[in-house]
Amino acid sequence: MTANLDKKFPIEKEFSTTLLASAEYIGKPCDRANREFLWCKMKNDNPEKCLSQGEDTLQCATDVLGTLKSNCGIDLHNFATCLNLHSYRVKECRVQQRDLRRCATKFYPEDDE
Repeated sequence: MTANLDKKFPIEKEFSTTLLASAEYIGKPCDRANREFLWCKMKNDNPEKCLSQGEDTLQCATDVLGTLKSNCGIDLHNFATCLNLHSYRVKECRVQQRDLRRCATKFYPEDDE
């Protein structure tokens, strides 16, 4: 099996801070895909055996990012930019994090646990 390179995924320059800014919203909806990918990687020494699960994991994260960008784009951008400016120190960006959380929880409710 080969990777599907036709899919459009975020570019790395944008992706790292945006991924960190949206990480708390990716975890729950992508839990199953992430677990299946990790399980496959533990069972197989050959990375090609897990390409499908890897694509599923990446697609899930990309879908969450798409939802956040479409609905909370300014807040996501502001939080990611703040993280970039402050060397990924979340404590320096609590205001922007709060603004993103206020929007994002409409689409990805916080855990009641």
